[in-house]
Amino acid sequence: MRIFGAVRRKHKLYIHVYSMKPLIYFFLLLVITATIYAQDKLTLEDAIRRGLKNNYDVQIARNDADISKVNNSWATSGAYPTAVAGITGNTSAVSIEQKFSNGNEVSTSGVTQSSMQAFATINWKVFDGMKMFATKSKLEELERSSNISLQQRISQTIFDISLAYYGLVRLHQQLKATQELITVLEERKRIAQTRFNVGVAAKNDLLQAQMDLNEQHSALYNVGNAIAQLEVSLNTLIGRIPTQRLDVEDSIMVDLNLDLNSITSTATEQNYSTLLAKQDVAIALQTRREIASQGLPSVSINGGYNYNRNSNSAGFSLLNQTNGLNVGVGISIPLFNGLLTQTQLDVTDIQLQSKQLQIDNIKRKVQQSLTNAENDYNNALKLMQLEAQNILLAKENAQIALERFKRQTITSVELRQIQYATIESATRLLNAQYTAKSAELQLRLIAGKLQLN
Repeated sequence: MRIFGAVRRKHKLYIHVYSMKPLIYFFLLLVITATIYAQDKLTLEDAIRRGLKNNYDVQIARNDADISKVNNSWATSGAYPTAVAGITGNTSAVSIEQKFSNGNEVSTSGVTQSSMQAFATINWKVFDGMKMFATKSKLEELERSSNISLQQRISQTIFDISLAYYGLVRLHQQLKATQELITVLEERKRIAQTRFNVGVAAKNDLLQAQMDLNEQHSALYNVGNAIAQLEVSLNTLIGRIPTQRLDVEDSIMVDLNLDLNSITSTATEQNYSTLLAKQDVAIALQTRREIASQGLPSVSINGGYNYNRNSNSAGFSLLNQTNGLNVGVGISIPLFNGLLTQTQLDVTDIQLQSKQLQIDNIKRKVQQSLTNAENDYNNALKLMQLEAQNILLAKENAQIALERFKRQTITSVELRQIQYATIESATRLLNAQYTAKSAELQLRLIAGKLQLN
C-alpha cells in the first residue's frame, strides 16, 4: 500500500540522511530493511498448518482425546470376566515323634515333606445393577467431550495464529507508511536546507523539519521493535525458533459478505463452550445411573480348578492328594447402606441443576460476545470505507501542499500538519482493517466455524 507515491529504495533507504546521524541509526535501518525483505514469505495457511502440527497445547489435546478413545471400552466398564491361575510348591526336612493310642511310637529325623498347590479361577459379574452399561455410556460421553475439547483447542489456536499473523501484516504496513513519510520529510528538509542556505528562510524551519524527521526515525524503531516482539509470539505459536524472522503477506483480506444471520443462528448451540457444558450434563446423568445401580442386586458366576498334593517320607499319612473343578453362583442384594446411595443421588441432582444453569449462563455470555463482535465488525467496515476515501484525499492534499511549500505559499507548520494527517489516515485505515478482521475471526470462533480451509 503506497501512501505518498515516493519511490522506496529498499536497502539503500535513508543512508544519506543517516550519514548525519549517530551510527546506531544506520545499523537500525540496515537490520530492519534487510530482515524484512530477505525472508521467505509465510502464508497464513502455512502458519496455521505448522501451528496445528507443532503447537504443544494442540498435541496435548490430541493425546487426551486418544486416551478417552482407548478408555471407551467394555473392558474399562467392567463387563468382562477375570481369570487367575497360580502354582506353589514347598519342601521341608523335619523330625517326627508320634505316639498312637494302640501304643505304637514313631521317632525319626530327616523326614522330608513336600506339598504342591495349583489353581485356576474365573470370576464374572454377569449383572451389577446395570452399572457396567452406565459406565460404558459415561465413557462414550467422555470421549465426545475430549473430541470437542480438541476441536475447541484447534479453533482457538487458529484464532491466535491468525490474529498474530494479521497483527504482523498491520505492523509491516505501518512500517512502510512510516518509511514513505520519512521519504517525504527528507524532501521537506532538503527544501528547508536550501532555503536556509540561500537566506530566504529562517533556521527554525530547518530545525523543525529535522525534528520531525527524527521523530519518524524513532517511530520506525518502535514499529520495528513491535514487529520483532510479535514475531516471537507467532513463532512460538507455530512451533518455530522464537528469534526466527518472518515475512508475511502485505494485505489484510476482510470478508465483506460475512453471513451474520447464519452465524447468529448457530453460535449459541454450536459454540464449543456450550457443547462442552452439555457434555458435562450428559456425563453427570450417567454418573447418576452408576450411583443408582448400587441399590440393585448383583449376580456373579465363579469357577475354577484346584490341585493339592502333600507327601511325607514317614509318618501316619504318606500321601494326600486332591484335585477337581468347582462352580458357584453368587447373588448380592443390598438391603440398607445407611442412606448413602440416596444422599449421593440427591447431591447429583443438585449438581445437574447447577450444570444446567451453567449452560444458560454460557449461552448468555456467548450472545454478549456475539453482539459485541458484530458491532465491531459492522463499525470497522464503515471506517474502512471512510478511511479508504480519506487516504486518497490526504495523499493528493499532501502532494499539493509540498508543491505549495516549494513555492513558499504555505508555511512549514501547515505542511507538517498536512503530512501528519496523511500518516494518521493511513494508520486509521490499517487499524480499521485489523479490527474488522479480528471481529470476523471472533465471530467465526464463537460460531464454531473457524477451521483450516
